[in-house]
Amino acid sequence: MRPPAGRDDAPPLPPVPPARLPVGDNWVPAPRTGPVIFPYDGAEFAMAPVGDTDLARRAVEHAVAVRPRVAKLTSRVRRQVLGGVAADLEDVAGPMEELLVRETGKPRTDCRTEVRRAVATWQAAADAVAHIHGETVPLDLLPTGDGMFGFWTRRPVGVVVGIAGFNYPMMLASHKIAPALAAGCPVIVKPAPATPLATLWLVHL
Repeated sequence: MRPPAGRDDAPPLPPVPPARLPVGDNWVPAPRTGPVIFPYDGAEFAMAPVGDTDLARRAVEHAVAVRPRVAKLTSRVRRQVLGGVAADLEDVAGPMEELLVRETGKPRTDCRTEVRRAVATWQAAADAVAHIHGETVPLDLLPTGDGMFGFWTRRPVGVVVGIAGFNYPMMLASHKIAPALAAGCPVIVKPAPATPLATLWLVHL
C-alpha cells in the first residue's frame, strides 16, 4: 500500500499494514480487500482494506470506552498532537499529492491545493485549542447576586462520527478529525470507498 514517491524529494510515506484498518488502539485485520482504481484510465494501482459492520461496531464501542480519557487530555497535549500532524503532513506533501492524483484522478494542481489546505486545517485546529474556554457571567444584576459571579466552560460533547467525500478525501477527513481532537472528542471517520488510501495515510500520521 505504499503509493508512488512523487516528484518531490520529500520522505516516503510511512508503511501502513496492507490488509488492516485502524480500529481503537491497533491496526486490526480487515475481512477483505478491494482495488483502488485510477479514474483517468481505470487501472488498478493499489489494494485497500474494506471494513464491515462488526468492525464499525467495534470502532464505536472503543470510542465510547475511551471518551473519558480523551476528554481529559490537556490543552497542551491536544495542541502538540494537532501541530505534529500538520508538520508531518507537510513533510510528506509530495507523496500525498501523488497519491491524491492517483486516487481521485484530479489535476495535480488541485491535489497540491488539497494537501496545503489539509495542513492548514490541522494547524488551525491546533491554534483553536487555546481558544476553547468559557466565560464569566455577572450575577449582581439583581440584589440577590451582589458579590457573586457565575462561569461556564466548554466540555467535549462525546464521540464524533464523520464521513469523508470522494472529491477531497484527505481534506474532508481532516475537517472531521482535527476539530474533534481539538475539542477532546474521540472520532471515527469513514472514507469514501473509491478514495480510502489518503484517509488511511492521514490517520496513520
